[in-house]
Amino acid sequence: MAGWPERESGDLHALFDAVADSVPEARLRLRAWCDAIHVGDPIRGDLLLAVTEAAANVVRHAYPDGHAGSFAIDARRVAGDVVVTVRDEGVGTGRAAPSRGGGLGLDIIGRLFPDSSLCDADPGTRVTIRTPGS
Repeated sequence: MAGWPERESGDLHALFDAVADSVPEARLRLRAWCDAIHVGDPIRGDLLLAVTEAAANVVRHAYPDGHAGSFAIDARRVAGDVVVTVRDEGVGTGRAAPSRGGGLGLDIIGRLFPDSSLCDADPGTRVTIRTPGS
C-alpha cells in the first residue's frame, strides 16, 4: 500500500502498511527526500535512524492482535528546520502492548532529538521530530 506522492511544495507525504517490510521502505523514501532537499549528514543519518525506530514501533505496537493498519510519514521544511512526523491510527500509547525485549526506540529518538514529541493522536500516536535542516 505504500503511497509515494510528494506534494507540489516539495514536502513528503508517504503512507505505508504497518508491516515489517514497510520499515526499510519508509527509510528509503525519507532518504530520497532528504537528498532532494540537501539535508546533509549527520542530521540525515540521525533522522533516518529516528524514523526507522518510530516506524518499527508502529509495526510492533500500534495494531495488536493481528489487526491491519497503516502509518504515514510527513516531512517538510519550516523556517529552515526539518520537521518529520510519523503517525498511525492504532491503539495509542496508553493501550499499546508493553515492549518485549529491546524497547530502546523512543529513548534513541529522544537522545538524538531532545525536542521531539510523542503524543496520542486520537486515534493513534504521533511522533514529531524537528531539527535544523543544514
